[in-house]
Amino acid sequence: MITALEAIRLAKEIGGKDGLNCIAELDETAVAEQTECSGNAPLPLLFGVPVLVKDNIDVKGFHTTAGSLALEDNIAQNDAPVIRNLRRNGAVIIGKSNMTEFANFVSTKMPGGYSSRGGQVIHAVKPELDPLGSSTGSAVAVAAGIVPMAVGTDTCHSVTACAMGNGICGLKPPAGVLSQEGIVPISKTFDSAGAMAQNVSDTLKLYSAMRDEPLPEIKPVPAGGLRIAVNTANSDMNPEERKQFLDKVVETIKNSGAAVSEVDEPPTPELPAIMKWEFGPGLAEYLGKSMAKLKTLKEIVEYFEAHPDTMMKYGYDRLHGALYDESQEDVVEEEYQKAMKSRVDQIKKVTEEIKDYDAVLITGPTYVNHLCGLPTITVASRSLDSNGVRQAVMLYGTDEHRLYSAALTVEQLLNLEERNDSIVIKLAETDEELCGRGYVHCTSWQEAYRGIVCDRYLDTMTVEATTARARKFPENTLVAKDKDKVVGFAVYGPSRDEDLKNAGEVVAIYVLKEYYNKKIGYRLMNEAISRLSEYNTIFVWVLEKNERAIRFYHRYGFEFDGCKKEWTLGKPVSIVRMIKKKE
Repeated sequence: MITALEAIRLAKEIGGKDGLNCIAELDETAVAEQTECSGNAPLPLLFGVPVLVKDNIDVKGFHTTAGSLALEDNIAQNDAPVIRNLRRNGAVIIGKSNMTEFANFVSTKMPGGYSSRGGQVIHAVKPELDPLGSSTGSAVAVAAGIVPMAVGTDTCHSVTACAMGNGICGLKPPAGVLSQEGIVPISKTFDSAGAMAQNVSDTLKLYSAMRDEPLPEIKPVPAGGLRIAVNTANSDMNPEERKQFLDKVVETIKNSGAAVSEVDEPPTPELPAIMKWEFGPGLAEYLGKSMAKLKTLKEIVEYFEAHPDTMMKYGYDRLHGALYDESQEDVVEEEYQKAMKSRVDQIKKVTEEIKDYDAVLITGPTYVNHLCGLPTITVASRSLDSNGVRQAVMLYGTDEHRLYSAALTVEQLLNLEERNDSIVIKLAETDEELCGRGYVHCTSWQEAYRGIVCDRYLDTMTVEATTARARKFPENTLVAKDKDKVVGFAVYGPSRDEDLKNAGEVVAIYVLKEYYNKKIGYRLMNEAISRLSEYNTIFVWVLEKNERAIRFYHRYGFEFDGCKKEWTLGKPVSIVRMIKKKE
């Protein structure tokens, strides 16, 4: 698990405004606050684990702005209850994460992850992609490996959609389980703090630590005993790639022996109406207890109108639309009560329909789960989409413990290693395979390092030069072959670093760009590490500016150990050492 010190370093190097822009504020003294446990007392659940918190949740001494310059004077005087619980369970709060302004309740045109205070958060894997909202910074920070866990808030997909979009796990608990105190609200009916991590187990740990009482032990249910409903509402709205993935997921679950049925539970209009009319009163209640100068929605709207250049980049139709005066109170109340009554009817209908299922799999746009206040969790697979993002599914259910057990089982089913039968990993044994290694080495450098190392140096990395090196040092070379074609390779061996004794080293690992996103790198790494099984420590050296490679190693469990040196590759470049300890 990454340390708080390392997380702070990564937050500055990767998460700042010149990087992913997912960090709103950091506390570099947080590490010093960590207390030591003495004697035989068991360690707290999250002892020493660095956690980022969405910027609409009070953390004592930090700003709580909901991403808005309108609240930039609001400094929390106390921790929100969910944060107090995290600290009690040993978590180290290292800072706040950027978010979509006012949890995406400013404008229908505002992109996910944008705020007047923080600017635009960048997607964790591919900058051109929508990072989604509104817990954007938290999701990106976890997906990028900056922190192992982060806290968000969810009214309607603000945790779960961000998690899906960035290829991680996100959990929204049942309505009312976690305290809403100390959180800038949208809707008292639907709001909840939520947990984010790379996998279901870590997400459940974070959620358990946020609660007043811990979760009971959650174990996966045997696949043969699993009961899954597939919600087919709006499934035809998915792009083809998503359809194919979901079809494969359903097929995998069926083949495991689980019972699978279909339901049709589309979105209904109650949720937007309830959000709209709960926003203003809830915001006034929070602001009345805060240090913010502005105390009402009306004052917030007036601030937007007085600062159009900084506040109105994408308009403010949602914010302004939630504003009403005394003359409209009767109309608003009638609409609100009608929506609340209809919600009760929906809850009865939906819960009756799915009460016998462990989980319901969402296959198209819907928010029926949030309307009914049902626990919801996303499960990320090893499968990558065409953009290199881990593909994920979203599940909801009537009973949170059954849902989480089902999620653990679904995660196991999705993450059974997917083998591409045409790809074989083997030791290089022939000159033809060594020549293939040379070709991959040369081509990969041209594809990955242009702009990172000097062009003059890249020009010396010819196929002849890399093939000569492969023939000179043929030992411990693994090749990935697609039929007769070498498409990737790895070189491994005992440590060459004098300060690391009894350690194994992955000297090189390269895959042709056309074979990205096929898990070949992971398979080469798995095989190399299995052949270094005598060592408890494995390390790699990587170019500091090779962000794609660094993300790969982070996801595989490697962490920076602080060791850095300079190479001359036509010009000086920095390389850093990353280490993985065997569990």
